[in-house]
Amino acid sequence: MLTLKYKPKKLKDVIGNPKAKDIIKKWADEWASGKKQKPLLLYGPPGVGKTSIAYALANDMEWSVVELNTGNKRNKNSIESVIGEGATMSLFGGYRLILVDDVDQLSGKDDRGAMNAITNIIKNANNPIILTALNYWDQKITPLRSLVQPVEFRKVNSKTIAKHLIKIAEHENIKISEHKIEEIVDNVNGDVRAALNDLEGMTTESRDTQVRVFDVIRTIFKKMDYKKIREAVFNSDVNYDMLLLWILENIPNEYEKPGDISKAYHYLSRADVFRGRIIRQQYWGYLRYVTDLMSCGVAFAKDEPYHKFTKYKFPHYLSLMSKTRATRLHIKSICSKIGEEVHDSAKDIMQYLWLFSTMAKKGMANDLINRYDLDDKDIEFLKKYKG
Repeated sequence: MLTLKYKPKKLKDVIGNPKAKDIIKKWADEWASGKKQKPLLLYGPPGVGKTSIAYALANDMEWSVVELNTGNKRNKNSIESVIGEGATMSLFGGYRLILVDDVDQLSGKDDRGAMNAITNIIKNANNPIILTALNYWDQKITPLRSLVQPVEFRKVNSKTIAKHLIKIAEHENIKISEHKIEEIVDNVNGDVRAALNDLEGMTTESRDTQVRVFDVIRTIFKKMDYKKIREAVFNSDVNYDMLLLWILENIPNEYEKPGDISKAYHYLSRADVFRGRIIRQQYWGYLRYVTDLMSCGVAFAKDEPYHKFTKYKFPHYLSLMSKTRATRLHIKSICSKIGEEVHDSAKDIMQYLWLFSTMAKKGMANDLINRYDLDDKDIEFLKKYKG
């Protein structure tokens, strides 16, 4: 997965937002010299590197990281349990960085008491704290604004993203035209993460890649030789995430015995567990378990090879993502336009897109065009939108 493989390891690897990088580096240097600083609140659109820069900074400063994100429970008790002690406790020889992601997404019963807990922790913290948000002016984070130093992140310059994609494409031996690179950059609207996902998506359906995938999965499904299976996986240039999807799609096409199918999915699920740990912990040492479990584990799930011809299918998930890409981009564009006018994130607006669709269908198109800077194509899309 390119977004993981090319996640910046150091501050110098982070592209775009040079002013924000300078502020963050000076802030960290002050902490390193023993001068306690206000927490930083990094805010801006998704995919511009707010979370990545926190981890890159921690690597530069040799700080450990304690993270609280939307995947964690974020009520009062959970927050105090996860980051409370970490924020106040001093470490011999260095600091630990406390990272609270998407602080403006705290809401509802599940996050009850969260904001009070975070403000109390900030007031008593002896370690550096970085918080991230999409919208600095969101009412939910009003209690935090006087306690933090805001740092704005902006959409990354198109030329900067294009250079980044060209460099990665050359390193990955991805054959892609400048026109395709420009198409990706134009569609992502300054979102680096989306650009990497689109670069990967534009290459997953190439004929050469499919041929290589067929060779690898045929070896996994037809062989029971540990050495040959591992060689097939490691000597190919197939993306491991894509290979996992191909195996997932074709287990029931290859295996017939219920026991074989059950064991194959078990090993594949274990591979996905370690893949999740790579994402959360950024420890690539787990990759050896991912590759062995999804290849050799699945191969040895069968009692014996099936001596039949199997027509391996392209992963339905990748086909669906490719077919809906234009739709997803249009939804994102409309939500961004509306979000700019109401000072909210596109993610939040998406929850209420059905409401704007209803307005378009009820003859309020002119109101939407004038108020939210939508165009005729946006209105036609909203009229057909089914949620």
